Amino acid sequence: AAAFFFATFFFATFFFAAGAFFFLATAFLLAAAFFLTGAFCAGVAAAGWVAFGLVIVLMIAILIAAGCVMETTPNIVILAPILKPLADEIGMNEIQFCVMMVTALGVGFITPPLGLNLFVISGITGESVLKIAWRAIPYVFGMLVVVLLIAYVPVISTVFLPDIY
Repeated sequence: AAAFFFATFFFATFFFAAGAFFFLATAFLLAAAFFLTGAFCAGVAAAGWVAFGLVIVLMIAILIAAGCVMETTPNIVILAPILKPLADEIGMNEIQFCVMMVTALGVGFITPPLGLNLFVISGITGESVLKIAWRAIPYVFGMLVVVLLIAYVPVISTVFLPDIY
């Protein structure tokens, strides 16, 4: 009985310590990301208009890649505090940034071969993921054009807002 108690206590302590370590490591990585974002923002401010297009393409690529492997809400919670200072630095409107972010994450949801919605449709229809991914490619390109238009033409996402913006 003592050996069982010791083993149970040992594993419980181990898993608690591992969870605490994971929490601290994640906090450290997010702090490093915030620090690097600040340094990158200073570089973007120094580069001027040359960096504007590059930063937008980089943000869209990060959002699409993250949208392929994770749901929208966790992506917003994790990536918005990191990417918003960049958007502010290049002069992007807050509403434009939010619309671009959600739309780019939506593109990631159907981007082959990792898009989460491809697996959902495969489970519903019984078709293979590769067959569904092949048919999703035109929609990915169409949505990518929409994301680029939203990113580079601010009036598309802010035209129906009141005059406060």
